[in-house]
Amino acid sequence: MNLFDTLQLLDLVKDGEIKTYLAAEPQGGRNLLLHWLPVSPGSEVRALLALLDDLPPAGRALVLETGVREGRMYLITRSEEH
Repeated sequence: MNLFDTLQLLDLVKDGEIKTYLAAEPQGGRNLLLHWLPVSPGSEVRALLALLDDLPPAGRALVLETGVREGRMYLITRSEEH
């Protein structure tokens, strides 16, 4: 089972081309962020993907999982602030 299947969505924290939800990981007790990318990528998605390509190792460690669900790409990242 992957991390996506265990998450409980708590709150929409960013409503834009990329929607970001605060999510809880019930078994690990962590709060994480689920970032839903749109089916048809626009400028915000292209900027995010370029940023991910340029992340140093410490930044890449914040990305816990990526995948595709319902035809849309998603990323799950650590949420240090929430």
